[in-house]
Amino acid sequence: MPIIPTSLSLLATYMSPILVLGYAGEIYSYGTLMVETIFGAIVFVPIAALIFMPTMYPLRLTSAYEYLEYRYESRVVRVLAALTFTIQIVCYMGVVLFAPSLALNAVVDFPIWIAVVVMGLSCAVYTAIGGLKAVVWTDVFQMLIMLAGMFAIVIGGALQVGGYSKVFQIANDHQRIKFLNLNVDFFERLNSLNILLGNGIMVLSVCGCQQTAVQRYCSMSSLKKAILTILITLPLVVFTVGLAALAGVVIFANYADCDPITLGFIKRNDQIAPYFVLQFLSSTGGLMGLFIACLFSASLSTVSSGLNSLTAVTWEDFLGKIEFFQKMSEKSQGQVSKLVGLIYGLMCIAMAFLAANFDGVLGASIVLNGSVAGPLLGVFLLGLLVPFANKWGAIVGMLVGHTITILICVGAGILNIKSPTLPFSVDGCSDSVWESVGNKSEIYLRSNITVNPVMHEMYEF
Repeated sequence: MPIIPTSLSLLATYMSPILVLGYAGEIYSYGTLMVETIFGAIVFVPIAALIFMPTMYPLRLTSAYEYLEYRYESRVVRVLAALTFTIQIVCYMGVVLFAPSLALNAVVDFPIWIAVVVMGLSCAVYTAIGGLKAVVWTDVFQMLIMLAGMFAIVIGGALQVGGYSKVFQIANDHQRIKFLNLNVDFFERLNSLNILLGNGIMVLSVCGCQQTAVQRYCSMSSLKKAILTILITLPLVVFTVGLAALAGVVIFANYADCDPITLGFIKRNDQIAPYFVLQFLSSTGGLMGLFIACLFSASLSTVSSGLNSLTAVTWEDFLGKIEFFQKMSEKSQGQVSKLVGLIYGLMCIAMAFLAANFDGVLGASIVLNGSVAGPLLGVFLLGLLVPFANKWGAIVGMLVGHTITILICVGAGILNIKSPTLPFSVDGCSDSVWESVGNKSEIYLRSNITVNPVMHEMYEF
């Protein structure tokens, strides 16, 4: 595969609608501290290339988890890792499918289940028919559509407020511009150390040993080109995350004094981007459609990459080891692989309906990926860096690691831990807005909004 399309495909794989919707909602509610994930990418992507590629690339792996069987001389380690990856990606793809469907429902009241089913099936079909090459080239096109949609928000939103200097002034006045929280507290929702370490582990896992990345860089014609592909992806990631963050700041500047979540116009902060587009950009011909295409392109690119990788792992690590499938002709094996891809597409559709229970798509993606990224990364690093490590250390380490991370995630879900957002305001809402809302006093008494002191005393009384 050529370098530039593969780099764009790698970028598209991880720049899902969660980036567009999740970052906008995150920055709108909690400020810009999440942008520091860029530093994790800058530090750890080159480290991933230096540690993993010199060992993984010469093996020319179809499944990244073949390495574990070679290294530990144990099929059990390989199967555990492949099974972990399969569960992770199916769950994550469900969130990725759900996100644009939620947005479409918010702006045009389109039924979520129809959007999920149509998108999931269409993606499964073209991925099954075209394989990795189809995934890479469609990712390139979809990435361009995604960037165009974000540029529409950034440019159109800034014009509504009066320029970028005004955007940042408003955001800063309302405490949204936040950087370098140097607290050392692993239980705090966001601080610089947690973001750097958490995102760093995720980046090492994704770029170094996750099937979606390994499958791509092993498709390059030389190790030098494989490393170059990853390094080219890095500035693209920084640019795209920065653009998504800027979109969040611009959207907040437009709603700084009239928060639609407090007013009840939308229910979740990850609906703020489509609501903004509907209110401010839909009057310009084509921009509403461009934004919807941006979300669906982002979703299709991520899901198609996931389905392709799942199919490769399922065949190489499971079905291909069974004598019945080994005796099939190459054509029949290909047909089985396509069927496997379609089945995974249906599984992802089913998971999308469960994703509705998560509180925000960004948080859901971090939980689903973070709960397995550490143990998977650990078993690869153990094999690469500790020569005397054996299969029992790898098996026990993975099982204990997964148990601890899953217990943390389940416990947080049961306790329903939610961090308070930064304050919102409804002081600048127009009379027409209040007429459509109705009960003004009830709105002012809701928690976590800032109001004019005189108004606050009056309504509190």
